[in-house]
Order: sequence, then C-alpha cells, then structure tokens
Amino acid sequence: MEGSIQFVLYILAIFSPIFCFGEQAVPLIAWSNTRSFTNKPRISAGKVITREELSTNYLTSILHSKPQNIFLFVFDELSIDDVTRYSDAYNSDGQGGALSHLKKAMTESLSSLVLPSVELGDLQKELSSKVSGATVDLHNPILGSGTLDTTKTNLVVMRFDVASSDSKEEAFSNADNIMNSMVRGQRNSFTAILTATQKSVPKPPPSDRLTISRHLLQTDESSFIAFYNSKTPECSVYMTANALSLTMGSAKPITLPNSGWSFSNSSCRTDGDEQVIVNLEMKLDKDLTDLKDFKMSLTFITTPKKANSFWTVSSASFVEFAEGSETTKTYDLQTGITETPTSFSYHCSDGVFTLSPRQGRKGVTSGQLMITELQVQPSGITKKGEVPQFGPANDCVGFFTEGIWMGLFMGLILLLIFSFGLGMMSSLRVMDKFDDPKGKTITVNTSAD
Repeated sequence: MEGSIQFVLYILAIFSPIFCFGEQAVPLIAWSNTRSFTNKPRISAGKVITREELSTNYLTSILHSKPQNIFLFVFDELSIDDVTRYSDAYNSDGQGGALSHLKKAMTESLSSLVLPSVELGDLQKELSSKVSGATVDLHNPILGSGTLDTTKTNLVVMRFDVASSDSKEEAFSNADNIMNSMVRGQRNSFTAILTATQKSVPKPPPSDRLTISRHLLQTDESSFIAFYNSKTPECSVYMTANALSLTMGSAKPITLPNSGWSFSNSSCRTDGDEQVIVNLEMKLDKDLTDLKDFKMSLTFITTPKKANSFWTVSSASFVEFAEGSETTKTYDLQTGITETPTSFSYHCSDGVFTLSPRQGRKGVTSGQLMITELQVQPSGITKKGEVPQFGPANDCVGFFTEGIWMGLFMGLILLLIFSFGLGMMSSLRVMDKFDDPKGKTITVNTSAD
C-alpha cells in the first residue's frame, strides 16, 4: 500500500507543473510581413509553451532578423476561447466578427503563429531588453513620423482593457480597429504580437448547469435567496433555490414565488459551550390564491467547537399555512438533509421536504415541499465583496449513481464470461496413453470389414 501511495505522489510531482501552467497559460498570436515564423516546430495538442521555449524557438528568429518594428498588443485578460468566439471562427463564410482585421491580417501575412497556451511572463520586459532600438509604451495609438529609427529593431507596446468593459464584444472590436490602424500601411518590416497578462475564465450561463452533479449552485437574479446575516459567521444562514412548490395529498402543486419573503424573525442562540442553534424563519409577505399565511422555520444545530464539527437540521423545524378558507395548520418538517461538516454546504438538485401533521391532529393531509437546486449552509459562510459564498458542497446524490450501477453490471457480465472461459479451459484433458519405447507398441487395427 505504501508503495502505491509513493507511486501516485511521484506521478503527481511530475505532472503538477503541467497542471499549474495550464491554469496560468495565455494565448499568443503573431503575424508578420517577413518569414520569421516559417518552419517552426509543431505544437502538440494541450502543450504549454514555457518562457524558455518561447524565447529560443520563436522570439530569437524575430530579434535576429533584419531591423523591424515589433508591435506588442497586451490585453488585460484573454483566452483562446475568446479569440474563437469573437472572431466567428466556426463560421466558414464569416468575415471575422469583432476581430475581422485580425483574421484578415493572419490570412494575408507572409507568416503567422498561433500558440494557444504560453506560460505567463513579462513579454514587454523580455523584448525591450533585447531590441536594439527604442521601446515606446503607447497610450494614444498614433505613431508620429520620425518617432522610430528604421535602421534598428523597435518595440511598440499598446495595452487594452476588456475585463471592465460592459460589452466584451465591443471592446474586442475597438481593439481590433486600433491594432489595424497601427499596423496598416507599415512599409518597413514588422511583426505584430498579441497576448495577455492573465487568462480569462468564461462564465457559463445559468441554463448550462447540470441537474445532477457534485457542484456549487450558481444563483441568478430570478432565484430564491434567503440570507440571515448575524455578527458572527457561526450564526449566519445562506440558502438558495431555483423553484419551490407545495403539494398536499393528491391536490395540484402550488408554486411558491422566489421573491417577496421576509426573514426578520430569524434568530440565533448558543446552548452551552457546545452547540449553536440558528433558526431561519421564512414568511411569505403576500397571500396566494389557495395559500395564506405561509411560514417555514428551519432550525440548524452546529457544534463549532468540536474537533470534527458538523451541522444538522433539527426535528423542531416546521411549516405553517392555511389552505383556502381553512384555519392555519402546522406541519412537522422532515428535510432529509444529512449531517454535513461545518465548513460545507448541502446541495440537492431535487430536494423533497416531507410535511407531517403535528401529533394529535387527525384527518390532516400530509404533503411535500419540492425545492429545485437547493443549497444551504448555516455556518462558516464567507463573502466575496458583498456576495455570500458557499463552501464545498455535500451533495445528496447517492453513492450508487446510474454510472456506477452500469459499471457494476458490465463488470459482472465480463466476470461471468471470464469464469465460463476459465472453467472450459480447466476441463481440458490429455490422452492417458502414449507410446512407450521400452514397452509394447500400441497398434490400431485399420482393416476394412
């Protein structure tokens, strides 16, 4: 066992630099009216170009060629996904989208280069230390006549801010126009390089979420959000959901709104030195057509001072409401939320809370409260700015998922086939008589009748 662990650690130690570079790598795109990028080594898929490889295999051919102007365009953030998305790369008849001039320059240039993943570094500092001419860091993309010495290799740097722009497509389009205006009409030799200071991380829309997986719920403005904020992190509750619906007996489900809730009656108290009890009370401000005075109380119990601290939902949780013209009734709430570590949240794609009539109430129908994409955490909540953040998710997906059952079933079939073949092989028998050179020869009569 120890040898296996050492082997795994050895493999991780070998590949950890690749994983780190992959997270921190940025694309590099270059084009030139010279043949600086011809006959360059082929790039394997997924390979991250190190700074040493970039300098040796690609930059050297630029710096050691005839005098030219090097234009370095630096974005504050960029990924190869941004380039393919905003250049309309998947449309064979497209003109390049927001990066139309870049697409045209790459097509018409004598040589071009695309490196999807390059290790982060200060490319301006590296180039400026090696060029023989001037280094100009522009804020206004207009080159005056006589600024650059045509007998030397000069570096011109232009920076673009796209991360803070309201429209990223518009920011890329403006940058594309500026790059074209700077490079267009260059009569001398030039090389243009486009890169970034950090890799951009695209944010998928809420509709791209998986319904069943171990992930953190990403809320949007239309989601149900309950947040009870106390002075201490141990007394704060954060709960989100996509949809809530109430079903009583065989009646039609009643959809509860995601907004219009008040949490002013929520509270927190300590029970000795061991437990922290947080009560999240959610009351619907406006009555619905078939539902009045709806109120739900969830009581969380946390043991923060224990070495292995967990939080649970107390059996004291309840739901209270009135249907139609009936009187208000109280139901005990069974959430099914499992015991969860203090720093973790609980997540369930299809949460089902069971409503049971209080003891002594006969003739009252049981019900269910369906909560889609439920995620809740009563302690250890952190904030990013003013936005609460969940901890790692303890998912309600059982251990034996569909994929695991399929794997076990196929493994059983293969095991049966292997057992059958092994049994057939073990039943093979050889002849028990052979010719003995010292004994009598075995003869077989072959005469015809």
